[in-house]
Amino acid sequence: EILIGLVGSEMCIRDRYKEPIETRITKKEISVQDRMIWIRDVLKEKKRCPFEDLFDIVSRESCIATFLAILEMCKQKEIGLEQQDRFGAIWVERIV
Repeated sequence: EILIGLVGSEMCIRDRYKEPIETRITKKEISVQDRMIWIRDVLKEKKRCPFEDLFDIVSRESCIATFLAILEMCKQKEIGLEQQDRFGAIWVERIV
């Protein structure tokens, strides 16, 4: 009886939406500059933090933008990276 009820409910829902539902999927652009600003804000609160804490948004675009921001900030000598042991934790430290 439950199975017949579920099938009937599914058919009613399908009949209700014969017209395709209009949807729009958009990508949120994440810039390297925005991630640099965010990293600066994080490091204002605490002078150093674990590298992985800077990857707060789990998306491919965000990870790439964050990684590029870290590289650019290292190049500009705004932050430093420290790893004490091989395969150990990487720490990001504010220099300026």
